[in-house]
Amino acid sequence: MQIQIKSLEVKNCGPLRDVIIDFTTNNTPRPVTILGGANGSGKTTVLELIFALTRLLAYKDIPSDWSQHEGMHILTRAKEARLNLSVDNRNLTISYGQLIPSNQGESISFVFSFGNEELIEYGDRAYQIRGLMDEQKEEKVGDVTSNKDSTYLPSILYFPDYRRLQSIEGRQITREDVLYQWTYRYDIVRSFEGSLDSYLVWLDYAHPESFAEVKQFLNQTVLVGKAIEGVNRPELATMIKLADGQTHRLDELSSGEQNLLIIMLELRRRLLPGSIVLIDEIENSLHPAFQHLLAEALLKLQQQVPFQLIVTTHAPSFLDAFGAESALLLTEF
Repeated sequence: MQIQIKSLEVKNCGPLRDVIIDFTTNNTPRPVTILGGANGSGKTTVLELIFALTRLLAYKDIPSDWSQHEGMHILTRAKEARLNLSVDNRNLTISYGQLIPSNQGESISFVFSFGNEELIEYGDRAYQIRGLMDEQKEEKVGDVTSNKDSTYLPSILYFPDYRRLQSIEGRQITREDVLYQWTYRYDIVRSFEGSLDSYLVWLDYAHPESFAEVKQFLNQTVLVGKAIEGVNRPELATMIKLADGQTHRLDELSSGEQNLLIIMLELRRRLLPGSIVLIDEIENSLHPAFQHLLAEALLKLQQQVPFQLIVTTHAPSFLDAFGAESALLLTEF
């Protein structure tokens, strides 16, 4: 299955007053879209709306506290929002409407439609699209990048602007299975369990062949003048080796190197063919040379595992890296 975003229609949400943002060229979704513009132009709002609207599909019944769920509050700021997608060349529309007064209080309107078939009725509830999620929520995904024939549904992977590794210490090896998620939003992990360091330690312990492949992948696509040496098992820490032979822990990488590693490692273990990847302020802490490195790594990965990429940036250099035909400027830089 392939899921792609075609357009986003928004009325009155932050700086977005009444706009249609088109992610297609000749009605075909672009593989890469760069949302550029000055601060306050609405770039992050676009990504937040995409994440929230697609997440609605995961609800069998919309809970009363839905707006308090991670990433969903943005919808309460919008009068209307409509996301138009292509699912295996069929149109899927997810619509959110303004608050509607009723005798029982205020009601929120959600509508999903697939082609000409309306699947969701107006009201406080939304249902899963028939068969879309199936029973995959609790199934293990594992390292899926090399699985081009994956039977899993595509997903939406969102990287907000703040991406860092927390300095943490492990007490014991933790089993780090990767479960399927329809929508995944990166967040800083402040405990050893669930961290990227814990994931690498677990791979080294339980799946050494996979660890060797991931290490090679990161050393070739992310690190410059450095390399992942291996795992210090007594310390439960992934070690980085410098050109002069010295070593340090994973969380001691520079902020730019952390940005690169987080994006590429999370994609390595979570990306499914036909998915959508959203990256906010992709240039965070990156030297121009690293900006080109990241763009090249993403384009290379896109050739191996097809996915739609939408990024926001303040850096004009990404227009050169991804190509000016991918640019969609909300305002001038």
